[in-house]
Amino acid sequence: MFNYTGNPIVILRGRALSLGLLAGCGVSAYYHAGWMLAISAFLLVILWPRLLLQSRRYTLRHTVYRGVHFDCDANYWQILAWWLIGGLLVLASAGLAYPYWSCWQYRLFIDTSCYGTSYFEFNAALGKFYRAACHTFFATVLVALTMFGIYHISPFFVDQPTYFEHFESVYFLLTLLLPLGMIVCAVARAHKDQLLAQHIQLHTHRFHSTITAPELAWVYFSNTLLVMFTCGLLLPWAIYRAQAYRIACLRLCPDGDWEAFITAEQERAETIGEEFQMHSGMEIAL
Repeated sequence: MFNYTGNPIVILRGRALSLGLLAGCGVSAYYHAGWMLAISAFLLVILWPRLLLQSRRYTLRHTVYRGVHFDCDANYWQILAWWLIGGLLVLASAGLAYPYWSCWQYRLFIDTSCYGTSYFEFNAALGKFYRAACHTFFATVLVALTMFGIYHISPFFVDQPTYFEHFESVYFLLTLLLPLGMIVCAVARAHKDQLLAQHIQLHTHRFHSTITAPELAWVYFSNTLLVMFTCGLLLPWAIYRAQAYRIACLRLCPDGDWEAFITAEQERAETIGEEFQMHSGMEIAL
């Protein structure tokens, strides 16, 4: 079974650093402090890849499966190139390069991750990401058309609405947008999870995901209602429930002797030594 040995204080410290960095940019923009905004933006570009890298290393190195640790050997310059060059491509293309940026991200983080001494491989073609983006786009268009149609046929909308009629119409649209928005998010997340699971390989072993958009949409929608009705008290439980559902849909498709593979990794882990595996320098987790 999986075991996570991370320190909650380290996770809290990493999130505090990230929040402080983002808050600095927000405060600078609010007070129109040009030089402060420039410094904050520069620090965001330079430090954010470092935070991401350290966080991933910390999370993987403190995740254990049957006595063997996961790890990540990506370096800062790889993350910086993805973050900076990929981000500029997305901006320059008005978002059209986002699937390419996303493919670059998963290929970078997955190919540099390992279980013991065996590395993961990610072999999804770029076209798969554009296909998933098209599914999300069509779902968004469908939601927009639905809202447009309801806007014209709903009795709430009249030619010259009063103040209260206008308030009711806006409230009606926002209420309807909640479940429709959950559908779009579920479609995007389900397609991405299926894409990742089908194209990740560990040694000769592959994975498969049985996640479906309707079930995930229900999880998102019911979680949102529970969080709203409890004034946010069930937010941690809602996050856990969504993640637990996604993980429960993940299936291992072993190709060969899985137990022999695990035993070999356990023997190599004992040879390397746990102290060497856990050496990670500065510990940050997000």
